[in-house]
Amino acid sequence: MFSIYLVDDDPLILEILAEQAVWQECGFKVCGTSALPQAALEDIVRLRPDAVLCDLKMPGMDGISLMTQAKSQGADSAFIMLSAHASFQDSRDFFTNQGFDYLLKPLDETELQITLERLAHRLMKKRGRAPAAQVENGSTIDAIMNHIRRNYTKKITLNQLAELFHLNPNYISNLFVKHYGQTFTSIVTSLRMNEAVRLIQHTDKPLKAIAQECGYASYFYFYRVFKAHYGCTPGEYRPD
Repeated sequence: MFSIYLVDDDPLILEILAEQAVWQECGFKVCGTSALPQAALEDIVRLRPDAVLCDLKMPGMDGISLMTQAKSQGADSAFIMLSAHASFQDSRDFFTNQGFDYLLKPLDETELQITLERLAHRLMKKRGRAPAAQVENGSTIDAIMNHIRRNYTKKITLNQLAELFHLNPNYISNLFVKHYGQTFTSIVTSLRMNEAVRLIQHTDKPLKAIAQECGYASYFYFYRVFKAHYGCTPGEYRPD
C-alpha cells in the first residue's frame, strides 16, 4: 500500500478525513495526521510519505509553503491540495511547484477517489511495479477476484471482502497491487466500465438504467467516473 499524510488545521475535519474508507480501497494507508503545519512539516520530512493531502489556508504556514519547504528538505511526496477558495495565483503556484492535484472544499468523495486512483497509477509506474507472475496465496486472490467478477454490479467494499474471506483489509489491498498491479477500486471500476461500454454500444437502454446495472445508484457519479476513465461522457461514447 502507499502511505498518505493528512494536514488540516481543523481537528474535526482531520478526524473525519482519516476515517474515510476511500484511502484503503484506493491502495493508501494514512501514516499520520496533524492540525499544526510546522509539526506536519517535520513529520513529512521524517516519514517521507508517498502522498500528502493538505489544506491550503492554515495559520502560520499555508499549504503551498508547507509543500515547498518539505520538497526543499528532501521529501518527494505527491501533494494534493484542498481549498475552499481556489484563486488563479494559488493554483499556478501549486502546479509550478509540481503539486499533483487541487481539490475544492467541501471535499467530494468521488473526486477524491478519482484523484487517488490517478495517483496510485503514477506511483506504481514510478516504483516500477508490475503484476507478479506468481504470488504467494495466489489461490486466495483468485477466489477473491472470482467473487468480485460475480458481484461487481453490487455494492462491494474491502471490509466486506475481509469479512467474507476472514482476512485483514490491508492484506487484501496489498494482494491486489502485488498480483494485478492495480488497486481494489481500480479493478472494480474497470469491470464496471467495461460492462458500461458493452451496454452503451450494443443496447438501446437508457444511460441511467445502464448506470444502475453497472453498480452505480447515482447517474451523476457514474457520469463522472466514466468521463474520468474514458475521457468522454457516456452519451458521447454511444454510437449514433
